[in-house]
Amino acid sequence: MSRLDNPFTWAAELIDKGYSAQDALRMVAYQVTLTYEHYGAIGDDVKDDTAAIQSAWDDGVFCAPREEKTYKITDTLKLPTGDTFGYVVCGAGMEQTKFHCVGMTGKPGIAKEEPGEYLRCTLRDFGVYGDCDSAIDLDGTGVFWTFQSMFENLDLISAGSDAFKCNLQFNCLWTNVHVSSTSGHGFNLLGGPSTTLQNCYAHNVTGSGKAGYRIHSGATLINCNGLDSGETWGYFGADTTEGDPANQQFNISMIGCNIEAFTVRGLNCRFNGWLYTNNCTYLTAPTGTFDEYIRVAFSDQGIFLFNSRVDAGGAVRQSSSNIVTEGSANIIDMSGDWPDYYRVSLATVITMPSMGTLLIDSTLKSLNIPYLSGINVSNNTTWTADSATFSVAGIDRVKTANTVATTFTAATGGRGGQGLRIQVKDSNTTIAHNSGIGGQFILSRASNYTCIDGDVLEFAYDAVNGVWREISVSGRAFIVASSVTDNVGVQTPVGTLSDTQTALDGNEWNMPENNSNPAIDVDFGFTGIRRIHGVVFNARYTGLASHYITVAIRDYTAGVDRNLMNFSTTASNNYRTVLIPDDTNFIDGSGNAQISFHHSPVSGNTSHDLYVEYIALLV
Repeated sequence: MSRLDNPFTWAAELIDKGYSAQDALRMVAYQVTLTYEHYGAIGDDVKDDTAAIQSAWDDGVFCAPREEKTYKITDTLKLPTGDTFGYVVCGAGMEQTKFHCVGMTGKPGIAKEEPGEYLRCTLRDFGVYGDCDSAIDLDGTGVFWTFQSMFENLDLISAGSDAFKCNLQFNCLWTNVHVSSTSGHGFNLLGGPSTTLQNCYAHNVTGSGKAGYRIHSGATLINCNGLDSGETWGYFGADTTEGDPANQQFNISMIGCNIEAFTVRGLNCRFNGWLYTNNCTYLTAPTGTFDEYIRVAFSDQGIFLFNSRVDAGGAVRQSSSNIVTEGSANIIDMSGDWPDYYRVSLATVITMPSMGTLLIDSTLKSLNIPYLSGINVSNNTTWTADSATFSVAGIDRVKTANTVATTFTAATGGRGGQGLRIQVKDSNTTIAHNSGIGGQFILSRASNYTCIDGDVLEFAYDAVNGVWREISVSGRAFIVASSVTDNVGVQTPVGTLSDTQTALDGNEWNMPENNSNPAIDVDFGFTGIRRIHGVVFNARYTGLASHYITVAIRDYTAGVDRNLMNFSTTASNNYRTVLIPDDTNFIDGSGNAQISFHHSPVSGNTSHDLYVEYIALLV
């Protein structure tokens, strides 16, 4: 009989010669492909193969034979940890090699062994299904990480929790992993800058409040698909107000993904961060209803939509718009396929923006791309006074000097590719929207605009339709806070809020927080406000623990504060600009407005201070 027919006898001979058991098995494995069957597994979905497979894994044997097998397991299979070289657990294919979980309610199908500090492995070419809690559970605590691991060609179905979960990973790749869950998420991953999913598919994720792709921080998703059924395709970020243990920013890049058949929303982005989608398709279910395509808690970093389109599958939208925001959000659309937007509180939706970052030049430009090809802007300037129309032949800049109320209806002499800047130098100018004559102005607000002194409006000439299309309006006036009200303590004013020096230079207002005053709630009042474009401030929140200050604006109509952004104790000193759409709800009948800084009481606060160097409204 050949040694290859009795690999364990051969291994025993090697051990007798002084080799370790592990080295002996590896030497045999070079000559013989050891499989679970060598340890007594049958793979007929009748015999309990749990002990045989676990014994194989403990010996470093991780392969199933290259034939169709279904292994019945009744307890969790534990992956060895601590092997820095890693290993490969492989089957014959995700439809050929199956682990069938039986009687495993409350238990995962596959998990890491305890205790363990790290896991490095490749899992590929098999499926897990049955009554298991999770199909694969790699959650860890403390210093445990799953690192430099790959998960390929897997078909995972769970009954009690997430199909695949991993709360600590670094440099991991998921390729062609299919997931379904009746109670949990499809994927539930911490995420990070080196987390990548490609060609994955979240099929049926039918639990209430669950998502196909639940990623708490950062990830890149390439050509990922789903859903066949479920409420939400992707849930990104973490938010304590939604029950998460801690706030976490989302940083998601999506390329070539299909976001389909959701019954609540396509993407749910919580807390703060940025989302980049390129060449993605958002397709609703063929019947029923849904809320919206994208919902954003708030994002001062940006939601970028490149070459991504909306396809109506038949379901009826219940929200007022395709994109819904709950706080300040900068949404940048370079697809041209998102026909409407809506804000629950505040949102800035623009196509290809340009935002000034200097205090003296904070602007918002909303560029309508089809009219900007070959745009020309020179320095030829003229003045116009008390006339409804004026010529801009050979002119690119116009300054107003209206001595009486004047409504501009048209600028004649425009040429293809011409840009036009109107600088308002008086308080008597109104620009008419769509006046119906040649050279008329098409304003983004779709209504006449009453200017104030200091406004700068920019237009591009649409030669096809013979109209000027607005691409920017910028207020250059700043109104500094006129009052400060500390609702929970006593501020220490030093200097004035109009000071524009560096924070923490001894010339700022200080709102301290300590054990006797474990919160911050301070209101900055503004008077003489006609409209609001944004808020600009320079502040620093210092302390030993990482806590967040919430910046909010008063909604006088609803009688509540609307959140604009958060910043933390770890934030550096710099000027921050939050853009605010024109909204009379934020100005009371007497022309007053209010910006507030909040931090809820937290037990144990001992040395936190809010320093405000400068705060003003961009009007």
